[in-house]
Amino acid sequence: MPAPSREAFEGDIVPAQRPVIFTGLFAGEPVDAIRSLEQAVEAWGSVPLAISQEYSHNDFESQRDGYDVPDRKMSLAEYADFIAREPGTRWMCTEQRTPEHVARSFRRTSLAGVLEEDGDDVPSFFFFGNGGNHANFHFDGDMRATLLHHVAGRKRVFLVPPHEAEKMMPVKNFSRWLFYRFTEEERARFLAFADGWSAALEPGETLFIPTAWWHHLDYVEPAISINFRLRRNKALQLLGSGKLHIDHKLQALAVRMLQPLPADRDRFERIVRALAEPLSPADKLRAMARLYDRLLDELRAETGARAITGRLTDDETSLWARGLRRGTLYPERAVATSVES
Repeated sequence: MPAPSREAFEGDIVPAQRPVIFTGLFAGEPVDAIRSLEQAVEAWGSVPLAISQEYSHNDFESQRDGYDVPDRKMSLAEYADFIAREPGTRWMCTEQRTPEHVARSFRRTSLAGVLEEDGDDVPSFFFFGNGGNHANFHFDGDMRATLLHHVAGRKRVFLVPPHEAEKMMPVKNFSRWLFYRFTEEERARFLAFADGWSAALEPGETLFIPTAWWHHLDYVEPAISINFRLRRNKALQLLGSGKLHIDHKLQALAVRMLQPLPADRDRFERIVRALAEPLSPADKLRAMARLYDRLLDELRAETGARAITGRLTDDETSLWARGLRRGTLYPERAVATSVES
């Protein structure tokens, strides 16, 4: 659809929480003149990139404690040459903060302006991968909706709503389904099973990904995208802060906080109080997992929502081990906050 007004975006599209592709969202801005890999290399060739392997590679190896494979450092032009020589590589710019030289190509006269409110920051990330690469199904753990602007090349995008999380074989905020291995027939059947949505992204188009939606992207050919991550209310700022362990249960609670009712506010305050309890990191992880279960059981009793099952497994706990050991997840100090949505 054509780029909407700010009022229509905030009043209609964001509350509906359905994916939309916009055309002309950045019309007239410098980035709009860049529609091919060659043009991107000419404009941004010297920009430094961190090149890594996609996060689901080798059973989420990069997420586990003890992983110590450093990123490769290349300029954008060097990476373009690299994938021309090695088109089957699994190394890509998976996600990095948008370099300043690239960010200057956006004047933010578009809907990106809605981000600059409510005391939240305005992160933007840059993606560049070779044809045949992918970003496996996941939802964004910062609990933000996203505008993904596609600059060059072609991508296919597949999305599944949060309420279908259990069909995704979730672990943390990732899916264990290796969707890139599915045949086209298997993909179509899976999307029908999981109430999914798919589209092709062309240069100059911008995809709105609603909060906590699962998404998978295929790089049909070498492709570059840049996203803008929308502001959150105070509840989602905490739930997506990295201070809590992220899984499909927190995902379900976060969706409730988009437009919270009084009972949802009470649930949030219970999360705040539990987060402030002085427990060891490992004990806090188990206590918070039990709290997620209790809150979702209450929600199901109140609304008739489907049960969200699954316990914190040893394998999933192992994926949190690095944060627990480093003190970045559930550190042994109280964390106090509150919410005004």
